[in-house]
Amino acid sequence: KVLEGMKISLDRLGVTPKIFTYESELIKSGAVQKVVSLLQKSPLCNEEEGALYLDLEEKGIAGRNQKFFFTRENGLSLYTTRDIAYHIDKFRRFDRALNILGEDHKLQSKLLGIALRELGSKIPQTLFYSFVNLPGGKMSTRAGRVVYLDDIIEQITHLALEKLSKVDLSSSDKGNLAEQIGIGALRYNMLKVQAEKGFTFNIEDSLNLQGDSAPFAMYSHARASAIIRNYSKSIPDCKLENSLDKSEIGLLRTLSKWPNIVEKATDNLAIHYIPNYIHTLASDFNQFYRDCPVIGDNNENFRINLVVSSKKILSEGLSILGIKAPERM
Repeated sequence: KVLEGMKISLDRLGVTPKIFTYESELIKSGAVQKVVSLLQKSPLCNEEEGALYLDLEEKGIAGRNQKFFFTRENGLSLYTTRDIAYHIDKFRRFDRALNILGEDHKLQSKLLGIALRELGSKIPQTLFYSFVNLPGGKMSTRAGRVVYLDDIIEQITHLALEKLSKVDLSSSDKGNLAEQIGIGALRYNMLKVQAEKGFTFNIEDSLNLQGDSAPFAMYSHARASAIIRNYSKSIPDCKLENSLDKSEIGLLRTLSKWPNIVEKATDNLAIHYIPNYIHTLASDFNQFYRDCPVIGDNNENFRINLVVSSKKILSEGLSILGIKAPERM
């Protein structure tokens, strides 16, 4: 029941996992027992009151974590043992694994890596995220400061709907757009910050149409879409008739950086490069929009191609972040 509830929340956020691996499957298949048998053969293996553990002193681990237990006194496996089996199974299916964890799991991840090396297994790459604070401070179950994901989604979509009150759309379209804006704002605001840097999440800031936000980028995409609709002709081959305006040059330079930004983000496992670039592109596009009339200008042919390229890359960038790019807004 808990998992089904999580699926509903995650599906609305657009991050539902495609595959779920159950610990029970690893136990039933014998994968966990195989890990136990192999770890027993390690020169680091020791026993304490019937429980088996790896002594990690020579691996630089001291204190209470020096003993990495992988069975209980009764011989049953621990979560850590099943985690090892899970990663071995993952590497059987894939050549590369990336674990995305909270910063409080750094030690656990290090211990997992040591155990996997003892078994001659590959080691997963790991990306640690810092905690997100709220305006009232850190969440604390003991202090009663707990915020639920569903409540945040409801609050941010409701606020987005309020901001759309004067937009000329049907109630149904407004509801759908508010959902897109709310979810987009939530995702963008989380992803624009470097993983290891904590930040304070503010709903109003995340919906700011003039700031570094998803709505700003989404509105820029909608604005480009409107220009193309008003153009109402087939997009011609790009042809430059006049010298370039300063805003056109700035936009061109930003557009040209897109392939390198994608490569940089993937090579460094740094998704924040994408929203940072999107904000720059949206800003440069809006500057171009203010300075350079498109339809009816002598340079119309070239400028409409600039609009098409900007729209395409804004759409691609938002899509990478799991955010829908609206045609109207």
